Amino acid sequence: MKKRDILFIALIVLAIVIPFSCTKTQSDKTATGNSTEKQNSDKPGNPEKSGKFRIVTSILPMYDIAENVGGDSVEVRNLLPPGGSPHTFEPSAEDAAAIENADLMFVVGLGLDTWLEKLAKASGDKYDGKIIALSAGIQTIPLMEEASMGESGEEHADEHKHEHGSEDPHIWMDPANMKKMAENARDALIAAKPELKDKFTANCDAYIKKLDALDKQYKETLDQFSKKEFISFHSFLGYTAKRYGMKQVAVIAADPGKEPDPQHIIKSIEILKKHNVKVVFAEPQFSSKASESIAKEIDGKVVNVDPMGSLSDIKRDTYIKNMEENLNSLVEAFRTEK
Repeated sequence: MKKRDILFIALIVLAIVIPFSCTKTQSDKTATGNSTEKQNSDKPGNPEKSGKFRIVTSILPMYDIAENVGGDSVEVRNLLPPGGSPHTFEPSAEDAAAIENADLMFVVGLGLDTWLEKLAKASGDKYDGKIIALSAGIQTIPLMEEASMGESGEEHADEHKHEHGSEDPHIWMDPANMKKMAENARDALIAAKPELKDKFTANCDAYIKKLDALDKQYKETLDQFSKKEFISFHSFLGYTAKRYGMKQVAVIAADPGKEPDPQHIIKSIEILKKHNVKVVFAEPQFSSKASESIAKEIDGKVVNVDPMGSLSDIKRDTYIKNMEENLNSLVEAFRTEK
């Protein structure tokens, strides 16, 4: 083995160990509930005392749907704290108390937020019918786990069973899917509070118009780029790629809750070099060390894309704001790809 190869593998090992120690630190932090308290501190009122219909959501996109469709008739609490990942999140005792007092719970489903479903169901049969998977009726795509080089030198993507199942759960990354999820939330709220049907319907219609505008903005902006190939830390951009003609050629971590395979990373680098990809998408929920190591090897750069958003960040505290910031990141990336 060449000296350069030995050095490179050593760098890869360091890149793997560091980010996952950071991920564990984040998980330990979120388990205390302190970040959750900060995230919800900007939402006035106490759900137990306000008299409003109480909704608990798993992640910010579900929170945004509940806020927009429910309007001033609901009080919403989101469980995933700023900087947290639904793949590694551990609910706290405070979260369990919020679920205890919820009238409805909006989850993505598809295996993404099973921690909320398990926590609710463990509390008894009274939650039957109150856990609403907003992914119902949405056509899913397979979750890309790894891209590898065959003996012929051609790459292929393996789409096989992930710990969350073979379906890609990141459906909200396509604004068109968010429209269907908003309609599912509207129907659930109408079923629970039929006297507010007209209000929920009007709120949903107004939100869908905003999502249509976001979809148009994405399409018009990304259509200007002919080369839109990329690698991401894990496979969360599949629906964005499908809708707007992007191509994911590799992922760094097949499962963000587990250590990346060094051999897979080396194969991914081979693919990136073949396609002349110069940008690696990193996520703020995970350390960027592995992404930075790969970017250095392909003589490229790291660009952050946030699938979650954060209620503590004024630039990303709604779904639409977060997606607009992500669009800026995509533009930065694909300008580099030209």
